[in-house]
Amino acid sequence: MYIIKRCCIYHPPEYINNSRFDRVVVNEDNPRVVFSKPTNVTGQYPTALYVHSIAGKDVNLRMGFCFPLLDYEFLPSNGIGLLRSDFSENMIETKDPIVAMASKLMEAALMSDESSKIFLILHSYAANYINSILKKFPDMISGAILINPCWNAPPGSPLQTMTIEQIPKNIPLMVLGGGFDMVNPPGEFEHWESAMKKVGGESYKYDTCDYFLLAC
Repeated sequence: MYIIKRCCIYHPPEYINNSRFDRVVVNEDNPRVVFSKPTNVTGQYPTALYVHSIAGKDVNLRMGFCFPLLDYEFLPSNGIGLLRSDFSENMIETKDPIVAMASKLMEAALMSDESSKIFLILHSYAANYINSILKKFPDMISGAILINPCWNAPPGSPLQTMTIEQIPKNIPLMVLGGGFDMVNPPGEFEHWESAMKKVGGESYKYDTCDYFLLAC
């Protein structure tokens, strides 16, 4: 009798060079934490912490045949460390699981002598927690990139709708959106775009990118 099985294999795009970084498992499980560390850099390098709000997915955010956070390994391909994690049971049970994820990633970054400046990449609703994260780690974060962030809190959510006053003024901010974002409600990026003009931040919309800012 023959047993036929299917195996999903990730084929990296051309802009990712696997020979230029190592993928290190910092924590094996609950949560699983992976550090993609550049190998072509002499000395220290900046490190990005990718924080999201999608529970129930693995450390690579696998969805069907897509691996969004493996695609983000273009960062270590270009000399920038990338730390990512899934949600542990303890994180989900806390009041602020997104802050808990950021804390776990920050812990891993601080344990590395190779990390210099630390940056946040906050995806979607994780951007609503930017002040909470910055207050927990004062003067430790050099800047933040918000990817397809939401401005308005969804009905019945514990989140609060963002205001200009809630946007931090003491670190560089960049808001990036995708024209093919089919998840967030229409108009969310425009709120942030307007806010960035008022606080001196930057914003840019990539018409051919999706919810994760990947080409589609």
